[in-house]
Amino acid sequence: MSIIDRRSKTGTYAGIVGLILNIILVAIKLTVGLISGSVAIMADAINSLSDAGSSVLTLVGFHVSGKRPDSGHPYGHQRFEDISGLIIAVVMLIVGVQFVFESIGKIISPTDIDLSLISLIFLVVSFVIKLWQAIFLL
Repeated sequence: MSIIDRRSKTGTYAGIVGLILNIILVAIKLTVGLISGSVAIMADAINSLSDAGSSVLTLVGFHVSGKRPDSGHPYGHQRFEDISGLIIAVVMLIVGVQFVFESIGKIISPTDIDLSLISLIFLVVSFVIKLWQAIFLL
């Protein structure tokens, strides 16, 4: 197996695991955020959603970059991985700027947050999942 094949296979596996875990995290954080009314938790849910989108782009990027050279791309398709990384960065920047404005709005007009025990448990589970994911991707 060539280095490109091994790299593509590893990247695809990491993308699938990331996609599944981030979808679970979106569900948990969105539920807790809606129940508690916390903008920070909702922002974290959207961050996990963008992570899931990043996982999809990772899967597409590794699929395309793993293709063999052809007449239109005599040196291969590896640059597509860089392009997908750039797209992920731009999307995350846009989401981040939107949450800056939303946070400023909440600072100007604060609202109470109702954080129940079940919400706290879900957040701890979310933290453990994200910690495992970080260790897995090392």
